[in-house]
Amino acid sequence: MNNLVQFSFQENNVRTIADNRQATYLVLQDVLDAIGSNTRRGDAVAAIEKGFPIEGKGGANGSPLLVRDAPLETSGGVQNTTIIHEAAAAG
Repeated sequence: MNNLVQFSFQENNVRTIADNRQATYLVLQDVLDAIGSNTRRGDAVAAIEKGFPIEGKGGANGSPLLVRDAPLETSGGVQNTTIIHEAAAAG
């Protein structure tokens, strides 16, 4: 994953990442924070997995719906985080 870009949703920063197929992913915790959700990350992952019948596929190019432990460069160094395909965020 590369090309980290931040955008603002209702005054909340949401980090996005493009993979080598140019599929867009969002940092799950950022999405949950931006929408004011109290949902735990693990529960959100389970809901995403349950809500999409095509196992593991997010976009037309075959990108996965979510990636656990995706390496993300932060001010504190590389952190592993869960990212979701934009189709999962819109669903």
